[in-house]
Amino acid sequence: MTNPKRMVLSAVTLALALLLTVAWASAWMLDQRANSLQSASDLRESRQLATAILALQTDPNTAKRINFDGAALAQRVESAAQAAGMNLATLEGLYPQPSRRHQQSSLVEYPTILTWRSVELAQLLMVLYDLSEDGELTLSELRLRTPHAQSDLRLWDVEVTVSYRAFEPLSPSEPQP
Repeated sequence: MTNPKRMVLSAVTLALALLLTVAWASAWMLDQRANSLQSASDLRESRQLATAILALQTDPNTAKRINFDGAALAQRVESAAQAAGMNLATLEGLYPQPSRRHQQSSLVEYPTILTWRSVELAQLLMVLYDLSEDGELTLSELRLRTPHAQSDLRLWDVEVTVSYRAFEPLSPSEPQP
């Protein structure tokens, strides 16, 4: 027959194992519940953000109604150049580029290439900062070249692309996002 001490020890071991299994399962279920609640909260937040994004896509106030015609942009560039102490004769030109729609949304980007000849970098940086400070114009490309016939190593030829975005609703013939 079986030893009574051994039976008690087996019963205690089995009870302890069962208790540990129940504790582990309870902790696991509580963890899964917390994960489920967090996922539900994340889903609610994602749906709210998606609704807000859809509402903003049709809101004309999302993009400022900036309309830089050539003269207004030239005036802004000249004003920034004068504030930086740059000689206006170094501004070679402003070259508007084709507009492009931003990811099939109601935002259209209008890039313009600005070129300067023989300018100092410190002055250029002041001009670029002044142009982009308020967020209406963004700088997307910058090219620097040393002038060919120039002995002054402080002067550079510069080409920079500035852009502004404007709200323009999609026409019925354009694909909707």
